[in-house]
Amino acid sequence: MVDYKLIKLENERSTHLTKRLNRLSGWQFFKVLYRDSMGKMMLSNFLLLLALTPLAVAVVYFYVQINNALHALPYYNTLGSGNGIWTGVYEHFQTVQANYVDQGLLWGLLAFLGVSLIFSGGFGIIRDSFWTGKIKIFKPFASGFKGGILYALATSAIIGGGIYGIVVFCLKSNLKLWLIITLAILMALVLLVVACYLFILCSVAVTYKQSFAQNVKDSFRLLWLNPAPNFIHEIIMLLPLPLVYFAMSAGQLLMFVVYMFVFFIGAFYLAFVWQTHMMKTFALFHPVAGAKK
Repeated sequence: MVDYKLIKLENERSTHLTKRLNRLSGWQFFKVLYRDSMGKMMLSNFLLLLALTPLAVAVVYFYVQINNALHALPYYNTLGSGNGIWTGVYEHFQTVQANYVDQGLLWGLLAFLGVSLIFSGGFGIIRDSFWTGKIKIFKPFASGFKGGILYALATSAIIGGGIYGIVVFCLKSNLKLWLIITLAILMALVLLVVACYLFILCSVAVTYKQSFAQNVKDSFRLLWLNPAPNFIHEIIMLLPLPLVYFAMSAGQLLMFVVYMFVFFIGAFYLAFVWQTHMMKTFALFHPVAGAKK
């Protein structure tokens, strides 16, 4: 049984701010930031997009290499048939593809560490914005980075490693297809729970200056304080990621819309959805007196 009275959340990092009571819904809060700090919101997004650049480069490079390998196959060019009739062509491509998959996953795992800037500096930006209704970029980013970068790096490494393990299992397992699918779904659900806990841990570290042990214990109790809202906001936060993936093979209109979303607000969105949710949770333990915004 989890005793929520043991949650401390001490030594808040936003004591330098003059706080305003924030009872706005997530959408209402977003509209306030967009109305009053649209330029800074986009600048914050560009800053956070830098964290995703290595991952984007790794993904694009992987697809380019696979496409080049496909076009380099020895087709027998007669009568425009374009059908591969050379013995072993398919097996050769499977081998080349497997090599690129291994390389791409390893580079992608390394590049995924860049996302830690969103889980630290990005959370710091939203932390201060939640109390002021205005966006400041560099000081809260630096504060969030300082307080949460080690937690964020561990979070990125664990989540990236989990994704890597699931993909390798699906590609290289010799089990029956139905069993592979079932086990992959179960592993993905476990990873979602672990990731939710790690996101909470990052938010706690960015918002409060506590010992590592206290952060770990507070985060575990917060995970089960409101499990449904936690997991719902996690899914909402991560929703753009599969959309970006599917947009790569979708029509040009959808791809344009998704990429414009990412370019103008995508990385900011990730930090905003999660940290706003956590700031509302933290406010339950440390309510702010004042007039409603």
